[in-house]
Amino acid sequence: MAKKKKTRPASPVSKKRPKPAGPSRLGVWLGDLRQRHGGVLVRALVLLVITSMVTVGVVAGLFAMERRVLRQREAAGPAVRYHVELAGIPAWMPPTLARFIARGLTTPDIDFQDSSLCREVYKLASKSPWIASVDEVRRIRKAGENRGAIRVRVKFRQAIARVRYKRKSYFVDSGGVVLPYDEVPQWEAYVGGRKRNYIFEDAVPRSVQVSAKHYIVIEGVRTAAPVVGQRWDAADLQEGLKLVKLLRTRKYVNQIAMVDVRNHGLRVSNTDPELRIWAQVAHSRATDILFGRFPYAGGGDWVISPQRKLKYLDRCVTANGGRLAGIKDHLDLRCDNFTTSLD
Repeated sequence: MAKKKKTRPASPVSKKRPKPAGPSRLGVWLGDLRQRHGGVLVRALVLLVITSMVTVGVVAGLFAMERRVLRQREAAGPAVRYHVELAGIPAWMPPTLARFIARGLTTPDIDFQDSSLCREVYKLASKSPWIASVDEVRRIRKAGENRGAIRVRVKFRQAIARVRYKRKSYFVDSGGVVLPYDEVPQWEAYVGGRKRNYIFEDAVPRSVQVSAKHYIVIEGVRTAAPVVGQRWDAADLQEGLKLVKLLRTRKYVNQIAMVDVRNHGLRVSNTDPELRIWAQVAHSRATDILFGRFPYAGGGDWVISPQRKLKYLDRCVTANGGRLAGIKDHLDLRCDNFTTSLD
């Protein structure tokens, strides 16, 4: 008989209890941090949560506002196209300059329906060197069309003289405000029986004769020019401009080449006139006109009035067939008796 194998009784399985898990490194760090900082940490966490909630709320509010604005615009229809329209453009102003000014008043980022549009256009107009004052800014909607206009009514500045200072030239208006040199009309031509001004010579129709526009030059100003759009507040320049404005009323103004203010206030010579006028056409003979000075404000002195001095010139021009430049070497307007040189 085969022997039965003795089997060992199965040893009882030992059940080991798992070791309790110790705190993680993160937990240890947080616990240590809590012990050291206490309530400060709790307050910081609370503040962080509140800040996050507020940020989320603000962002959500902005998105909601954007959707509301878009819905309002969609309800109002497509955006209104508009342009800036200058009212009362003077005859001396070329269309090119009018477009330059209108372009400087355009605010493409502001919708036509925006209540701030007219206010922003007014601000831009007030800063333009070509605009002396703003009378009106109106929003005009074209009836039955998806177009509109911002009509601007202003008083414009006009260049009346060219000032030479240290080999540079500046155009100024009647008050001495410096104007943008490259935007001043410098050419003129008769088109359709009317005299028109142009900024650029190549803008003149080829079928007509063009000539350089005449500006009286003021020479001898001592003070440097300010920036464009600012008033050149120099006493000698202001006296020169006063004389230019008088001469511009005369038919022979195109024969006046220069007003010389170098001796203003007798700063060069006590015997020479404070103001001189030079009459000259192209490179022909020049006539030196001794004007003197204007009466002091409020009186207190005796000098020939400027109106009487201009009458001297008027009579002289009439007697010489409309000519002033080159008729004499000099004309002296300062005395009670009008005198001239012999040649």
